[in-house]
Amino acid sequence: MPTTWNRSPEDFHRIYSANTDAFYRSGSYALARELDSFMTSCALQLWSRGGGVTQRHADLANEIYSRGQPKPDWMLWGLTSSVCASDEFMPPLFFWSLAEDDAKRGTQTSRTFIRMFTNIMLYLAAADDEVTLAEAEYITEGIDRLSAICDASGVGRGAAVLRAADPQILPADRLIAGFSVPAASPTAFIAEKFYLVLLSLRQCI
Repeated sequence: MPTTWNRSPEDFHRIYSANTDAFYRSGSYALARELDSFMTSCALQLWSRGGGVTQRHADLANEIYSRGQPKPDWMLWGLTSSVCASDEFMPPLFFWSLAEDDAKRGTQTSRTFIRMFTNIMLYLAAADDEVTLAEAEYITEGIDRLSAICDASGVGRGAAVLRAADPQILPADRLIAGFSVPAASPTAFIAEKFYLVLLSLRQCI
């Protein structure tokens, strides 16, 4: 599906920083290195479900770093090899602690993390101007697994939002607001619905 979320590497880094900074305001900047590593792994897994790896993917991979963290130096051949060797989605180890802390304190930092994850994944999926059904399935699988941890930990289901001034974070927030599927729904079904919502959202942007 063609998408309007394709951005230049420079714009993507600004979007990445806006999203991660918004998360760190409710979470902790101490997670920056682990978060960047997790998002890079997710990008590799996401692109393994796309239509191939190009220099543009390498350029975007080099912009996956939080403010104050070192910039990656991916080369196309190395990125291609890593994409081919990428594994299945696995929530970051720190996410369980986020969810448990939220349950104790009545906060929703872990659900804010899910919004951040979704926002960034949408822009990464658009690296080649297309968001495939397989990529939508990967994103919804990630949402599903992260949300399951929140639910199992007892995290409330209120409206956790990314509070940032950058309007670039809004498309995915709007998408999630309209993306309501029972938690027990199979991931494949969720992916199809997510893909249809992507198509509908694109027509409104």
